[in-house]
Amino acid sequence: VGQIKALLDSRPVASQTDQHGAWQAMRQDITGSIAALAERRLDQQFNQAIALYPATTLCEQLLLPLFAELELRWQSQFGARMEQVFFHCWLRSKLGARLYHSNRQLNGPAVLLINGSDLVFDPRLWLCAWLLSSAGYAVEVFDWPLPPAELALTLERMQPQALLLCLNKAVDMRQLERSLSAIQIPTLLNGSAISIHRDDLMALAVKNPRLCLLDTPLEVVQALQDASR
Repeated sequence: VGQIKALLDSRPVASQTDQHGAWQAMRQDITGSIAALAERRLDQQFNQAIALYPATTLCEQLLLPLFAELELRWQSQFGARMEQVFFHCWLRSKLGARLYHSNRQLNGPAVLLINGSDLVFDPRLWLCAWLLSSAGYAVEVFDWPLPPAELALTLERMQPQALLLCLNKAVDMRQLERSLSAIQIPTLLNGSAISIHRDDLMALAVKNPRLCLLDTPLEVVQALQDASR
């Protein structure tokens, strides 16, 4: 027993540099699988990562940096659209399957996530959905934008516990304010439009205490957990 402390103190501890290099290598491997359109290899890499790390760690260290690196890669490379379509189709299928099986085990009202932009696919919307599901929330994803007039009808019929709008383009602020004014549940806004309209949205949040502006998927989960408490 007296030797245990000395043994523990002598164990090699991975430095931050080593950990950073490991995550970087993992992202490079995944990027290689995307470039090769290697679906089975990509699936295996992701499954191994999920087995080793919690969803929040994977989001912070792997997926969000990967998304940023891929966006840069796809700006000026031949075959970029091919890679993007392949990866986004895989990601929707992968995370959608996990959400489906998780929802079968959860009861109570869901969190409704809506793509508020006309993007064909919003990877950060699905990342938010997966993080919320991993945190124990039932989720419903509307991958296409809703007409403003039908938002209230959707909330009336679904009765979700909270609403997340992912806005990744400039929006009509007057129309958005009208849509949000009638919502009586916690409403979270996420996406690049937050920085575009930050001053207007912050003024709107002051008038509407149920409204929360969030920059990252990790902040979305934390805000919802805080609201639940």
